[in-house]
Amino acid sequence: MKPTVPFIEYTIANACRGRVIVSVLTVTAMFIPLVIAAGLKQDMGPAKGPGRQSDLKYLGQLHSRRSEEIGGSCWGISCHWIVDPHELTIVQQVEQLARLGAKWGFLCPDWNRIETEKGKYDFNSPAHPLDDAIDSMVKRKIAPIIQIYGGNQLYMSLKLDCNKRQMADAALLLDDPVVRQAWHRYMEAMVHRYKTYVRVWEIWNEPNSGSFWQKAGKNFTPSVKDYGRIVKEATSVIRRIQPEAVIIAGSTAHVRLDYLDGFLSSEGVDYFDHWSVHPYGELPELKDAEIRRAQEILADHGRSPVLWQSECGFPSSADTGGWGWGGPWNEIKHAKWVLRRLLSDAALGMQTSIYFVLNDYPCLIERGPDRGTMGINRKGLHFFGSWKPKPAAHAFRHLASLIDNRLEPKPLNIDLKIIASGGSTYVAGKLGKAVDLSGSDYYYNPSPKFDFGTNDFAVAFWYQSDHVGSENPFNEGQMVTKDNASSARPGWGVNLTGTDPKAPVIAYDVDSGGFRYDHPTPTDDITVYHHIVLQRNGDDVESWLDGKLVSIKSGADHLNISTPSYSFAVGARGVLSNGTLVSGGGYGLDGRIDELWVFNQALMQDQIETLIVSNEVSNSRSILVAHYPFDNTLKDTSSNGLHLTTVGGSSDPIRTYTLKEKTTDSPVVVYWLAVPMQTDFTAGKVQILLSGKPIDEPVLVDLLDGCVYVIDPIEHEHRMVFEGLPVADSPMVLCSRRLLE
Repeated sequence: MKPTVPFIEYTIANACRGRVIVSVLTVTAMFIPLVIAAGLKQDMGPAKGPGRQSDLKYLGQLHSRRSEEIGGSCWGISCHWIVDPHELTIVQQVEQLARLGAKWGFLCPDWNRIETEKGKYDFNSPAHPLDDAIDSMVKRKIAPIIQIYGGNQLYMSLKLDCNKRQMADAALLLDDPVVRQAWHRYMEAMVHRYKTYVRVWEIWNEPNSGSFWQKAGKNFTPSVKDYGRIVKEATSVIRRIQPEAVIIAGSTAHVRLDYLDGFLSSEGVDYFDHWSVHPYGELPELKDAEIRRAQEILADHGRSPVLWQSECGFPSSADTGGWGWGGPWNEIKHAKWVLRRLLSDAALGMQTSIYFVLNDYPCLIERGPDRGTMGINRKGLHFFGSWKPKPAAHAFRHLASLIDNRLEPKPLNIDLKIIASGGSTYVAGKLGKAVDLSGSDYYYNPSPKFDFGTNDFAVAFWYQSDHVGSENPFNEGQMVTKDNASSARPGWGVNLTGTDPKAPVIAYDVDSGGFRYDHPTPTDDITVYHHIVLQRNGDDVESWLDGKLVSIKSGADHLNISTPSYSFAVGARGVLSNGTLVSGGGYGLDGRIDELWVFNQALMQDQIETLIVSNEVSNSRSILVAHYPFDNTLKDTSSNGLHLTTVGGSSDPIRTYTLKEKTTDSPVVVYWLAVPMQTDFTAGKVQILLSGKPIDEPVLVDLLDGCVYVIDPIEHEHRMVFEGLPVADSPMVLCSRRLLE
């Protein structure tokens, strides 16, 4: 028997009860040859939550619970390849799941390694110990989900997928009698073996993508009709052995409504219980409308509108493999995204929400100069190599410990009013203060004064990037833009792109054909302020950097860049129509902007030089459209008064998820701002009015860091009034203190 060591998990001072709660766990000591190399990231603890910016009385820390202590919840974690070779043992990885409080574990068995000799199945070989994984999960009260996926080289010769699984030839699975029967026998053996422990089976992974199966041995994606047949075949086999099995179909990359429509007219329509989606994206809430539409489509066809989210993740750094390479990510934004994705799923009525993935893992780089080479997928809840928890792991544990099957969703009669929006962060700038966007909010003004048509104009500003060291500033997002993102693409925009933080590219569009005109910046680092001017000067489009004309494009006289329905925007990660994001594209801005000027004519060189040196332009009153100094304000100092408005990723920036305690009916309110995640978000304030049943001994829980605060509501006209609660880009939970005990 392996020796055990005590592990002190938390020490929690409970101010109200005057006691200290200590959770002492016992875990198996890790006696594997794991060398922690210098530079591998260690556990830095949870990210600091916005509650710390408030004047609320601190009560203590949320007590984290293991999976065994939680009766049930919709929160799960993908551990697709837990049975693949890894520095951690199966037990150690399942212990990671248990410490996080996950109630679902997502598995993807490899047919290719289970059946290495025709007709013989080894479900617990040293190379693929599936029995051990399922046994370890069940012992810790984590429900396994198995995905039916992949091929076998004994029967087909396709290449491996990006996760080193044998790809399947759909034509052979469906129409070759030998291969079809072999596939059926494999599924039968697996269902017979695990039917006592596995209730949920998902059919395939992202069938709408050619990355995970092909047809007829060619680089050809099978159709949705083929997928319908696959679902029918697999479900028929599973239910013949396990009639009560829950079958999940879909598993689509993103929320593909066209694919769902096609599937509902396929042979698979009567062979599934729930549809699943992988709603990847930078801003979780932008997927809400598509998910609701999918629910409507399912209901219209007489199918369950209850969706499953069976895979979705977000990187903790820019150098990630898989989706998200090059974005302005970090561990703090990662933690906030995890909470918001899972809570958005729950608020949309999803039965289960699976975060992808448990640990960072080797993966192909999909974008950038190293595209096609092996890198690390940074979406894990634990750092690669050290296998220590990221701040997102702590956030997941807080969520799992608090929101579970003791609660049930319930619409509440509440009124939320933002009394201070927060979000805008002002830091030391080139002159005075600058606005620090860092992937956060963006700002807009829809005035027609920004529509220049075929006339000259100039936009000038100071910019400093946040990208340092080895980070890649690829597609950093729009600095300043007025663009409709159509194929005709009238409009203009300035953004940073490139592959080297020492030699980036300022890219801009001013045309009707979508052309881009690029120029290199100086060789010094972009993390210092540079002055940028983009202007149209007669027949030319000019780009000026630090007072020098560095690029000129002729032949612009015919261009009409009037875009009256699209807003002038600063730091937007897409195209805005009166503040509403209508086209995503790209990533959020990760840097600072200072002294933004807009003119309705082009500037001469001496005017640009004066602007840089003295922050003024001679005789500017007649040509000035707007001036934003960003000295702790978004106001325009020109006589036009074109003040900027803060906006996030939707027209309704505040999100709520309301529940009640099953035993007491006590209300629970989860709320957050649906704006781009920011590293250092300045919390705003919100007023919450709650009618109906009151909350006994109300407290506020910050899910980001687990801090708990005392709340003193005001009783007014049979309503509880909560004044000045912090509101930010990460979720807060208003509930009874009893729920924490």
